[in-house]
Amino acid sequence: MYSGRDDDYYDRRDEAELRKQFRRRLRLKRFLAALILVLGAALVCFLLFLLGKGIVSFFKSGSSGSEYVEEVPGVQLEVVDNVFTPEDLLRLFGKADTADSTGTVDNNGADSTGTGDAVDNTGQTGNTDTEVTTDTERHLGLIAIDAGHGGMDSGTYNGEILEKNINLQIALKLRDELKNRGYSVYMTRDDDTYVGLQKRAELVNSQDNVLAFVSIHQNAVDSDKSSIYGIEGWTYKREGCGELAELVVNHVCDITGAKNRGYAFKTNLVVTSKTTMPAVLLECGFLSNDDECAKLASEDYQKLIARGIADAIDEFTKTHY
Repeated sequence: MYSGRDDDYYDRRDEAELRKQFRRRLRLKRFLAALILVLGAALVCFLLFLLGKGIVSFFKSGSSGSEYVEEVPGVQLEVVDNVFTPEDLLRLFGKADTADSTGTVDNNGADSTGTGDAVDNTGQTGNTDTEVTTDTERHLGLIAIDAGHGGMDSGTYNGEILEKNINLQIALKLRDELKNRGYSVYMTRDDDTYVGLQKRAELVNSQDNVLAFVSIHQNAVDSDKSSIYGIEGWTYKREGCGELAELVVNHVCDITGAKNRGYAFKTNLVVTSKTTMPAVLLECGFLSNDDECAKLASEDYQKLIARGIADAIDEFTKTHY
């Protein structure tokens, strides 16, 4: 039988143990509450980031609901006698085989955000209609035209002026100009249709004896917008590509009076690297430059671009075939 002093001892010991357990549970609860608070704050920040990115993407797509959320970074040209060694390509483009290429400073002194097609938009079917003349008296051969972007992919923009629309307007004028000169014409799209990049290359490659392929695009920069302007071309190191690119850029600049930014080779543009004929991607100007944007939206200026491209194709086909 325990004495009263022993009972007090065990009561105090049990009370101390209960207090320790209570403090441990309290610390655990506080830790879990802090962890939940941190995770909740992180989740809220992540959701706000996604929401902000979605809003930016919506406005960049011209309120068209485009899933094309990011313009492809372009590399500005630094052309010396239009001859590029492997060292030149490494200096200009960095790792030339990567899916993206980082910007370098051009002779206008600013980084560019080009709107070409280095990132592939696969999984969509394109416009398979063919625009071909049957003029047997003046059939000079088949030319393929690609109006860049389209449908949910608006490309770059300036206010309500969307690249996809300017591309198509110029492409249709080029089609008419070439048909009037006696060429047959194949178009990867002739309306506001989305066509994946691989699909564009496949469509063009499926045509017999295409003499030349021209992809129409517009350019843009994120800074120094008023000082960056002009026309440039991108192509692939394949027989005839360099000659075609040089002729197209030079003829279009001559007839429009636009600044000649030259041309360069690039390995990761799908429509030039995956096609099998001489091909060039032409950046007709900078929509980010308000003055040049106004010209590019003008029907008369678009006709001049189309005539310049057609003149280049005339010279190219006469000398190359």
